[in-house]
Amino acid sequence: ASANLGGAGGDGGDGRSVAIENTGSIRTGVAFPLIKTGSFSPAIVAQSIGGGGGLGGNASTEVSNESTNDSDDDQYVFTLVTSIGGTGGKGGSGQSVRINTAHPVLSTQGRFSPAIVGQSVGGGGGMGGSSSAVSQTNADRSTIIQALMTIGGSGGDGGDGGPVEITLQKPINGPELNAIHTANSFSAGVVGQSIGGGGGYAGSSFSSNQSTTQAGKSINVNLTGGIRVGSLSFPGIPSLLAGNQGGEGGSGGSVTVNGQGLIVTEGYGSQGLLIQSIGGSGGFGGSVTSNSEITGSDADTDISIENIYQIYKDISNGDYEDAVDLILEGIRNNGFVSMSLGGNGGDGGSGGSIVINSLPNTSFSIATNANHAHGILAQSIGGGGGNGGVSISNADVSSASSFFLGADVASGGDGGNGGNGAKASIGTNRNPLQGQITTNGIGSPAVLVQSIGGAGGFGAAALSNAQGFVGASMALGGRSSR
Repeated sequence: ASANLGGAGGDGGDGRSVAIENTGSIRTGVAFPLIKTGSFSPAIVAQSIGGGGGLGGNASTEVSNESTNDSDDDQYVFTLVTSIGGTGGKGGSGQSVRINTAHPVLSTQGRFSPAIVGQSVGGGGGMGGSSSAVSQTNADRSTIIQALMTIGGSGGDGGDGGPVEITLQKPINGPELNAIHTANSFSAGVVGQSIGGGGGYAGSSFSSNQSTTQAGKSINVNLTGGIRVGSLSFPGIPSLLAGNQGGEGGSGGSVTVNGQGLIVTEGYGSQGLLIQSIGGSGGFGGSVTSNSEITGSDADTDISIENIYQIYKDISNGDYEDAVDLILEGIRNNGFVSMSLGGNGGDGGSGGSIVINSLPNTSFSIATNANHAHGILAQSIGGGGGNGGVSISNADVSSASSFFLGADVASGGDGGNGGNGAKASIGTNRNPLQGQITTNGIGSPAVLVQSIGGAGGFGAAALSNAQGFVGASMALGGRSSR
């Protein structure tokens, strides 16, 4: 007997709250006649970022047995192997981010240089550890009983993004309106984002079970993947055994912008206001592979073929106890059960609410002057569900027995559900957004507001390969989710 358990990954730490109060002018980069310097140089950046979850430890076991029975007495050779990958750690959460600025001027010259960036980001979940078990037994004049269980570790859940609030106040001393100007590509005026971390991928599972006997019997039992029914674990089964599942994506938090003033962008893909709350995607379910091989000759058979018909009659007449006795005798004679269950994909996280308002008795003036540069782009987006894990089960049986029972089952994992988008609003009935928005490029809507649900994950394929004396073979593909 051998058992191997991978260690669980540690959880990521949470970010802390971040707050910025600004009343001064800030300029980054220099505009020379032929080139502008200062790429990747925002004027104000505030971020709270959760740490990623740790990886689950791998578990691997390999066992080999040799046995010879010189007597006429029954002899049993047992091999029991368990290998379970460690669970991935949870991602840490981002906390609140608040920016309050009453600047006269914020200006950037380089590429990828927004004027204001406020972000709260959840850490990604750790990947589950993989598991593998290999057993090989050769025995003469003996009954071989081998049982293998391999379960990949589940992926850790992603951390949530926290709330983000950005306020653009009138300058305390100076001009009546504050001004934001970005001169290059991919440099939005204001970026506010809350992003949930993605769920960790589940670990893969592999088992290989081989038995060879002369004048004896073989019984192989394989379980590869988590113990579950559909997308649920069996009640009462420890979560340790319900592995191979992708982690759930973290949710995005609320994002709020209150302000006024002049915002001008000059570059490609440079929105005036880019406000987003995005749920993390679900992790993929673990893939599984199971191999079972039995080779036997001159097996003692004390059950005639007529007993197969007797099993049918017993079940038809309700004599289940007698039928079970005959079935177990058939398995004891030479038999195997191989089951491979691909892990389910994790659910995507939900997007948070979006709110954009102008301050009382003030207005925005937003202008973008290049292609694909929205005046306002506001989005709440749910994360996509993870895909289910692929399942492959192989069985190869060669036996001289006249009565043999075996089952080879492969089931692909279900896809995870997509996360929901949340409410996104610009202004209110009592306080509609005040101002003027101008865009001058191709593919540059003045205002684009979206709430988008995440796509469901794909159900995974299942493949059952069986040859020789195999009683039943079944492959069930996983279900795609909404």
